[in-house]
Amino acid sequence: MRATTPTTRPPNFKPIQHLHAHTAPPTCARYSPCGNLLATAGADGVVHLWDTTTTIATTSAAPYGHLKSLRGVHTSGINDLSFSANGVYLATASDDGTAVIWSLQSCTPLRILAGHTSHVLCLAFNPKGNILATGSWDETVILWNVLKGTRIKTLQAHSDPVSSLAFNREGGMIVTGSFDGLM
Repeated sequence: MRATTPTTRPPNFKPIQHLHAHTAPPTCARYSPCGNLLATAGADGVVHLWDTTTTIATTSAAPYGHLKSLRGVHTSGINDLSFSANGVYLATASDDGTAVIWSLQSCTPLRILAGHTSHVLCLAFNPKGNILATGSWDETVILWNVLKGTRIKTLQAHSDPVSSLAFNREGGMIVTGSFDGLM
């Protein structure tokens, strides 16, 4: 079968602006559920919160739209970020073996979750925001009670590091991906 050429050219994407705040390479970025916040994290162990409602409109004073830096908790780089569906919490996963749940209202750590024996690579809130799942280099997934900061269950699902995870829309199932090649 012969390949066809597209009849329209792809759009010419251009950056609107460059955000500068991290002192080491950025590792992840996530928009809040309502889209008015952007969180970036990096190998420097710091989260930067950006106001997306002023970022595009502002053309002066760098860093544009920078609101707050969340620092002083993680002792190593941050690998992943997740906003709760209601936008009240932000969770971070770090090479220091912990996950932190931050209150976005006060921009302070609400819970420090220490249960993995190695780097925490990924995390996700369930749709209700009352459970946080974390995946680690230690080949496990831990489900956490967000309000209490306690472990609900540890899942031994893989034979290599857990590199990604997500809840389904209803929150009753979770999918995990691993370096072992399995989902």
